[in-house]
Amino acid sequence: MKMSNPVKLIVLLAIAFVFSPRTGQTQFLPLNGAGKCEMTEVVIAEGFSRSILYSNELKWLKGLSRVDGKLSSIAKDSIAGKISGNFEFLVYAQSGILRKVAGSISYHFSVETKEGKYRYSFTDFVFHYYAQDRNYRIVKKGNTKPVEETIALGWQKLWSEHRKTANIWVSNQIDELKVKIVETYKEVNAKAEEKKVDW
Repeated sequence: MKMSNPVKLIVLLAIAFVFSPRTGQTQFLPLNGAGKCEMTEVVIAEGFSRSILYSNELKWLKGLSRVDGKLSSIAKDSIAGKISGNFEFLVYAQSGILRKVAGSISYHFSVETKEGKYRYSFTDFVFHYYAQDRNYRIVKKGNTKPVEETIALGWQKLWSEHRKTANIWVSNQIDELKVKIVETYKEVNAKAEEKKVDW
């Protein structure tokens, strides 16, 4: 029995769908209009002055420097109420005692404040390949891969884990920022109320 052209097309599309490489193509980090990974948000902080928000974002930055990662290119602008910098952390091929460095992921962050609101942005996510040098040290190879790429032939499962890890790292840093940026304001108000009661 001979198939008509529309039927052939449907059969071919069905075969292509079944055998297409979809594994690991989940987009863990949201994409911006340019197709690049970006996590950004404007957060309303009613009643908070720019100076308090800026002071608190500096405390968040100080806490970030204690995290198991590397801060670089830090810029602080008290007039604009803005901080920015780069952060990089290691990712591993295995876990526990057998874990070995597979590479690192770096990204750029900025936090900007205005009266009663602030905006954060995490962008430029890049994976850096690591390998063993002649002295058996694990070092950067110089090759990179954008984190928004979903395909990694030959190491798809590990690549998906690295991308998921990047999402977890940044989500945790955003959660900490949202707590820290209003923390002092609450503490100052609590102390002021205590003084009023004592008075």
